[in-house]
Amino acid sequence: MDRAARAVKHAKFKLRHYRGLLLFGSGAALLSWLLEVFGEHHLPATQMSMIVLLSVTPLLAYARHATRVPSPLLRLTLFRTRTFRVAVLGGRVTRLGVGGMPFSPCAYGQRGAGRRHDRERRAGE
Repeated sequence: MDRAARAVKHAKFKLRHYRGLLLFGSGAALLSWLLEVFGEHHLPATQMSMIVLLSVTPLLAYARHATRVPSPLLRLTLFRTRTFRVAVLGGRVTRLGVGGMPFSPCAYGQRGAGRRHDRERRAGE
């Protein structure tokens, strides 16, 4: 463990990695925020399209950057591997699903209460 800590401490994080981190991180964060806000529908279509453009542009710039750098932060060839694609997509869907968890108990409670009430009403008729 000590050996690994020393290796990380002495590793050089080059400028090209900072550029890639900034491009990929900002694009992924904006895209995640867009998907979260998209369901609220309180933003006009022009603002939503601008946010889409703002989130896709850094991701495309990172794709261009990653093809020109000898050792990119995230190799895009990993997306050719099926298991990696499934893991990334599953993580995204899970993140979006967990965001809606606070609303689920209320919805299930209302649905269950309505069914029980209908059964009791039908039994009394």
